[in-house]
Amino acid sequence: MEKPPLPKSSIFRIRLNTFRDLWRRGYYLTCGLKFGCDYLAYESVPGEDHSKWLVKCVDSQDALSSLDLIALSRLSSQVKKHVLLAIVSPDTLSPYYIEYSWWKPQRSQNV
Repeated sequence: MEKPPLPKSSIFRIRLNTFRDLWRRGYYLTCGLKFGCDYLAYESVPGEDHSKWLVKCVDSQDALSSLDLIALSRLSSQVKKHVLLAIVSPDTLSPYYIEYSWWKPQRSQNV
């Protein structure tokens, strides 16, 4: 029995490499479409705990708009998660990760 052919698009390759890498590192992944990202990453089994990261997979050759980063940051702040950018180069299999979150200043009681 033949395996069905996989899509050959670059975004599929980027998402697949990211999924494989995070899975091998012990993270659980679910679809992140509801949150505007590619995956939600969990440190333990989904359902036992909340996800820690919104994972966005990007090609190292593509430019990310600052508005997209701000929108993802604001969303992650509202749902109490961090953003994990998975940047994949065309010549490597392993992504480079950048984790960030929306900065909220502490409000002073004296103001």
